[in-house]
Amino acid sequence: PIFCFLMTEGFVHTKSRIRYARNLLFFALLSEIPFSIMMNDLGNFQKQNTLFTLLLGFLALWALERFAANVWLQILCVVSSMWAAYFFHTDYDWRGVLLILIFYLFRYYRNSQVILAGLSLYWEWKACFAMIPIRMYNGQRGFLKGKAGKYFFYFFYPLHLIFLIILRYLLYS
Repeated sequence: PIFCFLMTEGFVHTKSRIRYARNLLFFALLSEIPFSIMMNDLGNFQKQNTLFTLLLGFLALWALERFAANVWLQILCVVSSMWAAYFFHTDYDWRGVLLILIFYLFRYYRNSQVILAGLSLYWEWKACFAMIPIRMYNGQRGFLKGKAGKYFFYFFYPLHLIFLIILRYLLYS
């Protein structure tokens, strides 16, 4: 949920939608092998990592913005993004795209945002605890600034998976 929230904030504040989408795709591809190893599924690729969910959510938000004058086209694009997340078995699947949409559509109503986001996580109730720091967010950029701060979060995902794989190997092999 925190990645979904941060991606939504990034979408609102980015200067280049194309670069943002490109970075999400690049790091989704980079993270796929560590994710598959973590899921004990190397070479099978039956389930895709969270960054693919973020990319599909990003594309849904972009479609909402791009096709603001045509609600049917917006609905078609959003449903297509959710269907793609379901079909490709992305982590959090269609529900991750829905969570991103909630964060975006209710961004000016923080209480409603965290309540609806928490309710949308009914199937993974522990993730609701992420609503605490999200609710406390004050709209200000944090202590990580510039390109180093931006890319820290991109690299965090594959690196934390590699760390967990090594830890699992050391503890259980």
